[in-house]
Amino acid sequence: MKAFIVLGNVSDKLIAATDFSNSLIVGVEDGCNKLMKLHHNFIALGDFDSVTNFKKISNKSQKLVHLPREKDDTDTAYAVKYLINLGYNDITILGGIKGFRCEHFIANVILLNNYPQLIMKDDNSYLMVKENDFTLQNEYQHVNFFALKDSIISIKGLKYELDNYLLKPFDPLTISNSFIKEEAFISVQGKVLVILTNE
Repeated sequence: MKAFIVLGNVSDKLIAATDFSNSLIVGVEDGCNKLMKLHHNFIALGDFDSVTNFKKISNKSQKLVHLPREKDDTDTAYAVKYLINLGYNDITILGGIKGFRCEHFIANVILLNNYPQLIMKDDNSYLMVKENDFTLQNEYQHVNFFALKDSIISIKGLKYELDNYLLKPFDPLTISNSFIKEEAFISVQGKVLVILTNE
């Protein structure tokens, strides 16, 4: 089952371009305002300490999950766990990559590491975690890999190819690669964060 988590720093353009059909949508905090603006049905989730129109969000959402302000998880992490508990195994976070508080982005990367059913995207970036072989389509300008643990990686179809390279955490060798073909093949024995970006 497919679900989306919409955060406050996602653009209206991306929401309008996203196919939400047959999916559950959870708006987190200001993400609810984005969804109301574009007339989407959604579950509202958060402690709502950063919104001024809580009553309107409460009235417009199909369900309200009101969290306490003091808690062990971020609102986004709670939304992920909420959807997984409902049985959703294909979850896309829209937003959460940029913003004024970089620590929230790092917390979201930790979510990607902990929950392989997640991806995260905004207008310019697409993030996912991979632990096995996969292909990438030529849809982004830059391709980046960061090891989340010691990983053997092979890269074919990108400008800079590798053959069974031991990529360790904090090794920046595999940043800023690019496509030379319509498809690239990546082999991973380990666990890597994949970041696809445009200018």
